[in-house]
Amino acid sequence: MRALALSILIACGGVTPAAEAEAEAELEPEPEPEPEPEPEPEPEPEESWFVRHCALGDADACTEAGHRDPSRRDAFYQQALELQIAACDACPADDRCDPVACVRVGDALRHGIRAAADEAAGRARYEQALPWLRTRCQSHDDDYERGRACLGLASLALKGVGGRRADYDRIARRSHAPFQRACRAGDVLACAAWGSVHWNGEGRDRNEARASEIWRDAEALATEQCSEGHTRACTYLERKRAAQERPAN
Repeated sequence: MRALALSILIACGGVTPAAEAEAEAELEPEPEPEPEPEPEPEPEPEESWFVRHCALGDADACTEAGHRDPSRRDAFYQQALELQIAACDACPADDRCDPVACVRVGDALRHGIRAAADEAAGRARYEQALPWLRTRCQSHDDDYERGRACLGLASLALKGVGGRRADYDRIARRSHAPFQRACRAGDVLACAAWGSVHWNGEGRDRNEARASEIWRDAEALATEQCSEGHTRACTYLERKRAAQERPAN
């Protein structure tokens, strides 16, 4: 109807060409608005190095993952305990055997950490660890595992298992040579442990300055080795970074 009225007006000379164009433009349908683009989904947070390595069976990584994620802390701690029990029960025949894990399980049982407190069960785990720690500590290997075993044996002496509290320093000193020599041979975990011996005064006087020096050298060595693809060195760097970033409880 409006188009017919417009034609009549044009025929009668009542509408200018400009008005005609304007009127025709008004008759055109308005374009439909373009749909709003859907928002991109937020990327899921990347799992931390520790969560990934916990899933691969690293008990220490599970513990660190628990430190960093309070919402899943109990689950990670429980997984760490189960892995340590498996490593303890693997002794002596399995390659996964770790007598130091027996000491940790014993501590957890005695003190009710991630498990119901059970003094007798905890001490049984210490006794389970004792022969294997002695064997490793008394070996002639100059490596990280021997030094670690000697410190584990010393910690048992503090608990009255396989020795007396007075034997601690004497046994702990056995860790010095393997840690130092393995560190000089390029084992960054041995370097970290050698620094801790100085920092904590394990079998020697405390020397925090010397510990800091050893740790600085270890970090430089680890950075170089990690860039070359050495997993052990990358592990050390990740743990060091996590210790620095861990929120205070």
